Order: sequence, then structure tokens, then C-alpha cells
Amino acid sequence: MELLRRRGFWSDSDDGNDSHDNEDPVDPLMGQLARASMTGTLAFGPAGSRVVTLGNPQGARPSKGRAGHASGFNLDAAVRVAADDRLHRERLCRYLLRPPLAQGRLTERPDGRYAFQMKHPWPDGTSVLIFSGVELIGRLAALVPPPRQHAVRYFGIFAPHSKLRPLVVPKPLKPKPSPACCILSDDTEKSRYSRRTPWAQLLQMVFGIDVLECPKCSCRMQRIAFLTQPRVIHRFLDSIAKREEPP
Repeated sequence: MELLRRRGFWSDSDDGNDSHDNEDPVDPLMGQLARASMTGTLAFGPAGSRVVTLGNPQGARPSKGRAGHASGFNLDAAVRVAADDRLHRERLCRYLLRPPLAQGRLTERPDGRYAFQMKHPWPDGTSVLIFSGVELIGRLAALVPPPRQHAVRYFGIFAPHSKLRPLVVPKPLKPKPSPACCILSDDTEKSRYSRRTPWAQLLQMVFGIDVLECPKCSCRMQRIAFLTQPRVIHRFLDSIAKREEPP
């Protein structure tokens, strides 16, 4: 708390108007939306007014063994993933990349407001959040990353200029040599941007299909031309055995 006070990110005042000086000077509205989202207050309502919640305090969930709550902050270290556990690492990435809300748990109330049913009740028993249409859009807008800023920041030994970073961050794997029968490989896709991922590798990561693997000999297929003219494309497809489905 003392560190947040020194850096101007925290104030002990309760008047609701103490942090306007710390909001984004370029886009103060986004700063207001982010503040309301973090504090659980209404961005467009009276100062200090809070979001309407429904729930049963008796149904509050006890804290997990590796979860802690203090001074309004919480830290959950119950989820652990081993370094060689690719399946759970993928599940963790899917969790981080999930949409902001599940539309199936969002319903419109007769009074025009929207009720969001929580998947799991909060520790205090809250199970439903109620927003007006404007407040709901404001909460979603607060989740949009700011432009031209890093969404992920590393500190300590993981910081970019840390002297100890090479000791904890693994080095990139060297690419495997291509078979002798390959004339063109994925390396031909690389441009002046050395960190660019080839299109074939992206398709394999998304769909699990290696589009450059020959179905007959399992070697790398050669790209001899790129067909862009419709007339040439039709001639090429007509030379293939006709099918009901596209090849």
C-alpha cells in the first residue's frame, strides 16, 4: 500500500474524486472506466455508487489453501502447471485468452438492465451482477488494451534489461535441417522481419495440419507458382478430377 501511495496510484480519500489527477490525460474517459471497473463502482452514476449485486452471503466460498485476501487485494496460487505439461499449459493460455464474458449467462431484465450470472459465486456470496446498458458497455470497453502500449510487462529477473534474464529464460531452439529432397522450405517465407512466423507454421498451430507435407512421401512440398488470375485457377481446377467438395 505504501508503494502505491508513493507512486500516486492509491489515495486514502473516500470522496470518489481523489484520483482524477492520475487518470490518462490523453483519454480521461478510459481512465474513468478502468477506475470504476477496478473499484466496483458506477462510472456514469453518482460518485461512490456501487454496482448492484445479488447473492447469498451464506453461500460464500471459503478461501483455498493457496489463496490469500488482504486489504482489498487477492492472490491465487492454487493453479500450478509443470514446465513439461503441454496440455495444462494450453488450458492456461485458453483461460487467459477467453472472451470477457459468456453470452449464455447474460440476460436482459424486464426493467431494461442486464444481469450477469457468475460461473462461481464470489467469496462474499455474490452470484449476479446487474448493469445498465451503458455501464455494461463501459465495463467491456475497460478491458480493451490501450493502444501502443505493452499489454504484458515483466519485472525483476524477467525484465528485458535484467542481467539475470538469460539464466531463467530458455534460448530459442535451433531449426531442424530440412530433408535433402526439399528445394523450398518454410525459410523462404521469412522476410526482413526475423521474428515473423511462416504462414504454414501458423496454419499448423491453428488447425493441426501441415499444409506443406506431401501426402505421398511425407517430404516437404515445393511451391512452384502462385495462381491469382481466376481464368488460370479455373483451368487448374478443371484438370483435377471433379468432386462435389472443393479439393
